[in-house]
Amino acid sequence: MSLAARVKGAAKILTLDIETAPSVVYTWGRFKQNIGLNQVIEDGRVLCVAAKWYGTKDVMFWSEHHDGRDAMIEGIHGALNEAEITVGYNHKNFDLKWLRQEFMLTGRKPTPPTKDVDLLSVVRQT
Repeated sequence: MSLAARVKGAAKILTLDIETAPSVVYTWGRFKQNIGLNQVIEDGRVLCVAAKWYGTKDVMFWSEHHDGRDAMIEGIHGALNEAEITVGYNHKNFDLKWLRQEFMLTGRKPTPPTKDVDLLSVVRQT
């Protein structure tokens, strides 16, 4: 039996990636800046999310532009509620933090904790 077949039956594995918009700020310099809250014109935000269940071919994609902000956040919130393991590249320190913030700002409950396979950590170990 292949590893994929064993893992597929054992756990729900979600791979994911997000893209974000930068914050827009007023600043006098370009290097080593400490930006105050009064300088922020527009906060950064999640623009789109792509996710895929391990062992399937279908990619789930939600974007602010095509689906609207609420549908995008609801889509990935639902997927993360089902996931037992999440896989991504630097997703533990970037993607999931952004998504948790979006869930909080939109009044959604936190998703259950998952086991994380962060490929950036894996690469750094080799």
